[in-house]
Amino acid sequence: MYERSKEAVAKRLKALMDAYEIRTQKELCDMIEESPSKVNQYLRAVHYPRIETASKICDKFNVTLDWIFHGKTGGLSVGLSKSLDEHSDETTA
Repeated sequence: MYERSKEAVAKRLKALMDAYEIRTQKELCDMIEESPSKVNQYLRAVHYPRIETASKICDKFNVTLDWIFHGKTGGLSVGLSKSLDEHSDETTA
């Protein structure tokens, strides 16, 4: 079963940052043109990303809305899926 809680979405966004070596929230904000307060709320699992923001993340990082919101890896490249999975494990360790 796929996890779609705010916490799971936040975990996936953190794994994405790790996989792409994005070290700061500001760096992510600049890349997706989102305010620092909103990105902070997404990463702290206070709110889900808005669909517009999630779409920008998809375009910028070659992920899918299904991956962001549900953790489904079917639309991802094998290499990206493996990298995100590895970094996801690191965020829970």
